[in-house]
Amino acid sequence: MAYKIGIVGLTNTGKSYSRRTIKKGEDVFILSPSHKALHIRDSEGNPLKPLNIFTDSSKNMEEICTKLSCTKNALAGKLLKAANPVNIEGNYLVMKDVRMLEDWIKFVSLKMPHIKTLILPDFTHYISEIIAQKEFIQRKSGGEAFQRFWELAADALNNFITGMDEMREDLLVVTEYHCEYNEATNMFEIFVPGGKMLKDKFLPDSYYDVMLYTHVMEDDGNMKQSDRYKFVTYNAGKYNARCLNLFEDLYIPNDLQLVLDKVREYIGI
Repeated sequence: MAYKIGIVGLTNTGKSYSRRTIKKGEDVFILSPSHKALHIRDSEGNPLKPLNIFTDSSKNMEEICTKLSCTKNALAGKLLKAANPVNIEGNYLVMKDVRMLEDWIKFVSLKMPHIKTLILPDFTHYISEIIAQKEFIQRKSGGEAFQRFWELAADALNNFITGMDEMREDLLVVTEYHCEYNEATNMFEIFVPGGKMLKDKFLPDSYYDVMLYTHVMEDDGNMKQSDRYKFVTYNAGKYNARCLNLFEDLYIPNDLQLVLDKVREYIGI
């Protein structure tokens, strides 16, 4: 069972910035719904390369997709069923379809054993991509409108969060969520696009033992800019954070490598 770590925060508060401290980028795979800065380099200081899957007869993913009559999003599912081995290189892929997430997570788990950390940035964008699709918008109102939100929540949960329970035990999966401030509860909450119906069905908080929130300290004039970015480790005030008591301090450095090391030590991998 892969271990799940959640990172929650407002835009530009350090979710992706925290990756800058990762020491061995070659052990990390990023599966993202959009093109954004990775903030990770390999152990020699080189930027990560995009995923390429190839064989003796097909030099890249595009050629394999043509032979298998599938889109790049659906390639992982096809290859999981194929008996023939493939060559794999690279450490990130832009993949926008939440319905294919389970296959890609399985692909990383089964076909890329050297990967020890899987990062899923901007998970909220996966939901937004589906809501923006023409066939989703054109569904009827009333009962079917409620059903479409339920289907979306079920896809997200079954294909992503619960799907990680089937992955190998030495894999850590870090998921980044956008958040919003709820004035009624005086708390920051994971932002779920689509309104109350979906928010009532999609409750990712309950699946995580480690859920850190980002926080930017006030600039007192004496603090380095980089030191202002912190993780909140436990429930205090407006942050519903938790960390299995891995950290004693409420605020810790915005350092994902530190978090990964602590979690691995705790679960014994």
